Amino acid sequence: SVYERYMRKTAIFCKPCEKEGRETRFKRMHQLSSHLEREHKLYLCFACVNARKQSAEEAELYTRRALEHHFKYGTEARGNEPAIAPHPHCQFCKEPYFSKDELFAHMESAH
Repeated sequence: SVYERYMRKTAIFCKPCEKEGRETRFKRMHQLSSHLEREHKLYLCFACVNARKQSAEEAELYTRRALEHHFKYGTEARGNEPAIAPHPHCQFCKEPYFSKDELFAHMESAH
């Protein structure tokens, strides 16, 4: 139903736990991120999650090495998903940003 699709799209849940038949729900994406790191050694790219306004269901999960590769080299297009360019990092706070425009806006407001 439309309601079930909406609830699935807005729910913050752990995909690996759900695949194992365990239901986990979180109030915030950062809580999910902490759980993924602690329980599964998996990571979210918050630069992508925030810029692309991704739900927990849509967000890609990465190993530490794969996330570092994603930051440095981007991700090739897959299916209907467009390619993602490498993420520039702030030289001061070391945070990744989705694009040079977002990094520039951050630099103007924070530094």
